Amino acid sequence: MRKPDAAAIAPERLENLPAPAPRPSATQSLMVAGIGGTGVVTVGALLAMAAHLEGKSASVFDVTGLAQKNGAVYSHIRLGEAGQELGPQRIGTGEADLLLAFDMMAAADPDALKTLGAARSTLIANSAIAPAASFQFAASEAGLPDRAAILDRFAGRVGAGCSHMIDGTRIAKATCGDTIAINMLMVGYAFQLGRLALSAEAIERAIDLNGVAVDFNTRAFRVGRLVAVDPSFADPSPDDSSAVVGLGDGLRDGLGDGLGDGLEFHAGLVAAYQNAAWEDRYRRAISRLADAEAAKGVSGLTAAAIPVLSHLMRYKDEYEVARLLTDRHFEDRLERTFEGAPRFEFNLAPPILARTDARTGRPGKRAFGPWMRGPLRAVAGLRSLRGTMADPFGWTAERRMERALIDWYEGLIDRCAQGLGAGSAETWTEILRAPDAIRGFGPVKAANAARVRARVDALFAQL
Repeated sequence: MRKPDAAAIAPERLENLPAPAPRPSATQSLMVAGIGGTGVVTVGALLAMAAHLEGKSASVFDVTGLAQKNGAVYSHIRLGEAGQELGPQRIGTGEADLLLAFDMMAAADPDALKTLGAARSTLIANSAIAPAASFQFAASEAGLPDRAAILDRFAGRVGAGCSHMIDGTRIAKATCGDTIAINMLMVGYAFQLGRLALSAEAIERAIDLNGVAVDFNTRAFRVGRLVAVDPSFADPSPDDSSAVVGLGDGLRDGLGDGLGDGLEFHAGLVAAYQNAAWEDRYRRAISRLADAEAAKGVSGLTAAAIPVLSHLMRYKDEYEVARLLTDRHFEDRLERTFEGAPRFEFNLAPPILARTDARTGRPGKRAFGPWMRGPLRAVAGLRSLRGTMADPFGWTAERRMERALIDWYEGLIDRCAQGLGAGSAETWTEILRAPDAIRGFGPVKAANAARVRARVDALFAQL
């Protein structure tokens, strides 16, 4: 892997940082949530050492669970005056003054959430959400973390103005050259906001005494402070999502801040997938639903349908796979990510050439060398044939199913537009969201489609 160069920051910006906001009282309960292998336990030890250097009391209780890399890890930290009795090491319900979420999915676990109290707690979180194993967090049916569900778990658990989210992953990579800097960067951010009852001198001295990557961790701590002082410093390039957001804003997922932005984003994807006529069909369907929603005085349905219809209309057929694999931006990203001259190998299961896997009974993939680029570009250039009588791939059962799913979902949109009532909006929203779980390829996708159709039928029974 090629590690990016850390962005140049004028030394004086990191050395002449202003004093932080007023610190809380010396007695403080901190909950730290992250994933194994990233230094969560080390952060707890550093903060406890910083407290010791200031003559304060400290206790640390680490919960490492299965203790495997990328598993959820928690550190319960209590700070107090010298000789003060700190009570139980584990932070109880509503007792956390600060939840420092290096990983949002770990922080959304009930054991971490229950430590928040609306009248007392502050949440400082890394807004980047990465896929995780199902044992760590209940993922969406599509197998990916459900961002809305994660945010919903924090609703009402912290007071107004007490939630702060930064894209720590992106900022750490850009400013320190490695995402491992996230933890100390966020410690610096929390410190500068006045949410840590410790001094900068004590924290940096603890980093020095630890003796591991001293310059790197000190820089990460100071960069976090700088982001808190000057949020514009962390502003992303124009093609990135927002780096610093409030919890009320939600997590940007590439759709933009408003409904119009989301529609334009997905309409652009649909047009790139096929053509302007395909985009027009998409826009007309969404417009019918938006008009009905406005007439009934309800909300949420159009926002639910925008990404789902886009997903169904961009099914991964041979033309689309070929287009994505030969996209120059994709190859550029690979070259930026990996060192040396990359050798491309395409693992594909063409219907005509694929062998059946004896173990699974499903088509097995074959490896094709760099020479496959030429044929793939040729296939991508033929996507105007998609769905026509001349489409050589369009006669398979899978392609017929995918085209039928688009018609079926447009039918759901029209039924919703005609039958929507104020009392049924919640059920209709669930109906329109359900088909997002139709993912995968071949028999996997067919099984998911059957499951979702059954779910939609059950929801209709509730109307």
